[in-house]
Amino acid sequence: MRLFWDSLAVASRKTFLTEKDFDLDILGLRTGPQLAISGGHQAYLTLRGDYLRYGGEDYAFFTTLSPVLSLNLNLATLTLELAWVHKDYLGTGFLGREGDYRSAGLQLDRSFLGGKFNLMLGARLSEEDTEDFSFSNSGHEIFGGLDYKQSPRVTWSAR
Repeated sequence: MRLFWDSLAVASRKTFLTEKDFDLDILGLRTGPQLAISGGHQAYLTLRGDYLRYGGEDYAFFTTLSPVLSLNLNLATLTLELAWVHKDYLGTGFLGREGDYRSAGLQLDRSFLGGKFNLMLGARLSEEDTEDFSFSNSGHEIFGGLDYKQSPRVTWSAR
């Protein structure tokens, strides 16, 4: 069994050459403990903060708490991820969008041919409470994907 702490800082910018009103800047910080148990089982508890600027103006600050449990089933990996996100929008033009988002997702990963292919299937349920219901995002999704690793440094994905 290993217990360790993981932290990551991220800065991202998406810039448009002619449509500056759609430029997006994201500054994020993620931190939290990780537990690796023999047999390939893992557990994470991540706290994350994301500051967003949109069109050159302050847009939002999102705070996320996300526990994850990943179980190695020998032939596949089963992952349960929960997320609680509190959304604070900055500025008066975004009134009613503030709120809390909650989700639960289950994902199954299965590798083939010595790890060159990985098939992923999953489902997520989500619920969001906002001050103005028209900005709420609740529902479900079903997703899947196939990854191909030509070598340890090259990965092709279809999702």
